Amino acid sequence: MTKVVPLPEGILVDTNFRTTLQQVVNIADPSNAVAAAYLVPAVIAFNPHGSLELTIPHFRNGNIRTYLKDKPVDEQRRMLLKCSKALDAVHGAFGAHGNIKPENFLVTDDLDIRILFEFTRPCKSHEELPREEDSPPVHTINGDRAGFGSVIYEILTGTPPFYPHNYGRRMFKNLEELKLMERRNLTDDIWGLLTDCWSPGNPSARPSAGEVTARLTALPASRMVNN
Repeated sequence: MTKVVPLPEGILVDTNFRTTLQQVVNIADPSNAVAAAYLVPAVIAFNPHGSLELTIPHFRNGNIRTYLKDKPVDEQRRMLLKCSKALDAVHGAFGAHGNIKPENFLVTDDLDIRILFEFTRPCKSHEELPREEDSPPVHTINGDRAGFGSVIYEILTGTPPFYPHNYGRRMFKNLEELKLMERRNLTDDIWGLLTDCWSPGNPSARPSAGEVTARLTALPASRMVNN
């Protein structure tokens, strides 16, 4: 079973569009080892009406947020490790993703992770958008690292950052803004990792996905969430 995702109407076929389309075709190339192992396979084609469509497989387990809801912490840790390993590989092969959020980490039937590399590269939702990528939006690996910190937070707490103080999701502007975040039941170890990932005052200091993998690996589930 596959899922067809209609692409926006009225896309101008200019140089930027052709470049973007070629990038997505390259990323979706099944002969690329990283793409085959860690990315959602995608087919881009014109439908009979002349509109572009993106076709992706159907993931019965959904994304990590839906899959991990009400799961024990050890399973959350196991899947977050798979996410960080996949993101590290994608960064190494393709650079910045640009929209790191739970919805873009999909769970296969074998409980592996595939990252959805969105065709349109929309501006990030506020949950994942650090201040330096606010206006104009410039997608960077450092921005992805901040976004992954928010993914970890949402999986372990069940809520997006800053909830319920806003109806949507919110960007990190500065250290004072970060102090408004509720720690909920997160341990000092995890909170230290998350604040390093967010680092609103020093984006270059954010740990890579590989470093996050190492820190999560060294951290047992019992030291992630307070009972």
